[in-house]
Amino acid sequence: MVLCCLTLSAFSQGPGPYPTEAPTHISVRSGSWSSPSTWTPIAPVTTSFPALSTDVIHIQAGHTVRLNLIIDCAKSIIVDGTLIVENSLQSWCFQLLYIRNGGKLKVGTFAAPFTGNLNITLEEDASSTPPRPGRLFVDSGGDIKMWGNQNGQLPHSRLSETLFTGQTKIRCVGNPGWAVGDKIVVASTDYDTNLAEEFAITSVTNLTAPTRVEYGIDHPAVYQHFVGTLHAGPPKSMTIAAEVGLLSRNITIQGPAVPTTTKWGGFIRFGENPQPGTLPTDHTPAAPAPKVNINWVEFTGLGNRLVEGEYPIHFHY
Repeated sequence: MVLCCLTLSAFSQGPGPYPTEAPTHISVRSGSWSSPSTWTPIAPVTTSFPALSTDVIHIQAGHTVRLNLIIDCAKSIIVDGTLIVENSLQSWCFQLLYIRNGGKLKVGTFAAPFTGNLNITLEEDASSTPPRPGRLFVDSGGDIKMWGNQNGQLPHSRLSETLFTGQTKIRCVGNPGWAVGDKIVVASTDYDTNLAEEFAITSVTNLTAPTRVEYGIDHPAVYQHFVGTLHAGPPKSMTIAAEVGLLSRNITIQGPAVPTTTKWGGFIRFGENPQPGTLPTDHTPAAPAPKVNINWVEFTGLGNRLVEGEYPIHFHY
């Protein structure tokens, strides 16, 4: 678990993510999202800063805007400048976030990861026919940086003892640093890979090496997850242990909670976007690649079933 210049007065329409509506707010200087001095509202809009679900927002090149408050689910956010998400933000929703050539999105940095808990929802546009999925696009030359707070946690471990059906505690090798409330998944050790199970951690008990930690889980295991050595006659043997992965991240990018149809989720595309009048398969070899740095971020509820190119994450180049 990533478009060429458009006019300010209107946005073109094509097979890509282009909004068809004129912008309601255009940045005029760098500043906080909530500051009226950052924006010029476009008549007939009178709100001093963008905060409504009907807003189409354009952050111009050379401007840095800091998103510092929860807003209604924006229709479109077009970024030619820089958009920084403040560490205090807990939720952010939009139908389209479009980072164009030269535009930047920053959610934490390598040196200073995002330490809050942020849910980013790619909300579908139910007003279109058929409903259009929420989209996050980073065009050629765009730049997205998302650094979640790993806080010393390991992304995975493995069982030190077999987890039997009905048990409500698991023991892991080492101490991966997971906490109460974290979501984990225990891999299948059967020929059927669908027997993986997800749990929430309810307690943490430190033990002695080599096990070191025992986790209480929120419901009994339905399947057995094996730890042991398989023998195929001397000298052939193989030691196996179910892997345990941490699912929780402090930044989550998700599709709509209640999509109009179960086939539609949000989707993310990094790379060149087709220009109006071109086919989605057309490419411009000279176009600069986007810069994508994403660490410790969870992706869930994304992807559109049976729609080519609308994968949970589409590297289109």
